[in-house]
Amino acid sequence: MSPLVRLSVSICLASGDKGTKDIYTEQYITDIYMDEPKRALQLLDEAETKQALPIYMVDDLRSMVYSYLYQDKSAFHYARRAYVHDSISGNHPDHLLKMTITLADISHTLSEYKESNRYAVEGLELARRLDDRQSECKLLFCMGENKWMLSLKEEGYELFDKAIALLDGRKDKLSKSMLSYFYGVKMGYLINDNRLEDALQVGLQREKLLDGMKGNPEVREAFLDQQYGYVYSKLSRICHLLGDVERGKEYHKKYQSTHAYNTPAGKRDATPYLLVTKQYQAVLDHCRDFKELMRRQDTLNIQYVGVLQREIDAYLALKDYEKVAALRASILSITDSIYRRDKTNVALELDNLYEVNEKEARIAEQAFQLTIRTITLVFILCISLLSLFFLWRMWVQNRKIKRKNQVLVERINEQMSMQTEMNRLRADAERVSEDQPFPETEQTEPEASDGNEEEAR
Repeated sequence: MSPLVRLSVSICLASGDKGTKDIYTEQYITDIYMDEPKRALQLLDEAETKQALPIYMVDDLRSMVYSYLYQDKSAFHYARRAYVHDSISGNHPDHLLKMTITLADISHTLSEYKESNRYAVEGLELARRLDDRQSECKLLFCMGENKWMLSLKEEGYELFDKAIALLDGRKDKLSKSMLSYFYGVKMGYLINDNRLEDALQVGLQREKLLDGMKGNPEVREAFLDQQYGYVYSKLSRICHLLGDVERGKEYHKKYQSTHAYNTPAGKRDATPYLLVTKQYQAVLDHCRDFKELMRRQDTLNIQYVGVLQREIDAYLALKDYEKVAALRASILSITDSIYRRDKTNVALELDNLYEVNEKEARIAEQAFQLTIRTITLVFILCISLLSLFFLWRMWVQNRKIKRKNQVLVERINEQMSMQTEMNRLRADAERVSEDQPFPETEQTEPEASDGNEEEAR
């Protein structure tokens, strides 16, 4: 995990609630992942299965755990998945910004400086759109480190200064903590470039910043002590190299007064000053505790090699060439082991990524097959419903036709009955007319007309 990510996580942990009972939460997993990374990953798998956390948050936390385990390719893989999800959904711009910063940071760790810069530029636009000053500072500083690593050092320092200027004058704890970190990293780059005067000025600014943070109840004493240790250890060496020997001694005494100095890592950080002041036996004594610590934990790491190299410098000054030869042989052996271990770790990491991709491919295939089956079932159901609808329509139509036929038959029967009755009446009338003819009415009509005429007169 990169120093900037570690700084952000440490600040989050300092304010976290460790009393939470729900294990499938971002806070709980953030609390345990350093002590129990495997359990954290197991809980994240369960959270994904139970849908206890959104998938983008699960991938974010997985990236954090793998970054802590120095499995940077896996960390990048899951950070990228969360980033893609946020980009597609567009529902979580704040989280998208966070993942963009993570991708820029991990890409820098993987020495993919151009890729890191691309994410940083993209994140910078989003940070300014969201008016997130702290994220903007992180991305500017990340861009500066990328420029420095690409040998564009002046451009890198300009970006460092922009990030520092945005934080300078802010009163909140997180901004001041980030500013102290930025000062420290910039000092390291300046010392590397042998720009000791500039490094001294930055160190003095950092010391002044820490002095201003004293007495703030929100700032932990342990944090201040650690930050003072970092700046004093650097300033003592810088002042001595610049010829201000007494000031260098004063800063070294201040460093010795911190709690950080009494730790194995603190003793190791004092060795650069001891080397330039030619206190070679003290260098060997200060390296001893850190070497023992590394032996108990993991002897095969770069920090251990750095301690051995300082011992070599001290033994060379003491002209103990036999010890120098033995230490160089140890460094070669350790470097070779580190190389083999890194190859193995990379192979295992790539194998894990392959398994993850295979699993995702199988899940995608199963999801596709399930979709096809669902579409088929829906199609069959629609056809069945349409068939039932047409059968119902045919049944209704047949009932209508049957009723119409019944009505028509009744009408036909009525007409036939009427026709039969008319025929019978006609036949009866014919028989009556043949047997008893009706009297003639032609003679009576004139008499009736004459009577009417008389009445008219």
